[in-house]
Amino acid sequence: MVGRSLSRGLDGLRLTLRDVAEGDGDLTRRLPVTSQDELGQLAGAFNRFVEKVHGLVRQIVEMTGQLTELVGQVSDQAQRSEQAMAQ
Repeated sequence: MVGRSLSRGLDGLRLTLRDVAEGDGDLTRRLPVTSQDELGQLAGAFNRFVEKVHGLVRQIVEMTGQLTELVGQVSDQAQRSEQAMAQ
């Protein structure tokens, strides 16, 4: 009975981890923490890891947006300078 319960828990973790790994990179997915045993601790640790990675990705997306905006401003300024020099 204990073996079956452990096996069921491991299989659930395996399936969820496979879905996350093979999916579209959905970093909002979390493993269910249904116990405080080793499997629950494993799920919790995985969830904390994914949360950190998710935060880093959000920061990168935000910084990329800011860089894109700055590049646009520099490009606009270069065009204005070129037009001023042509005049």
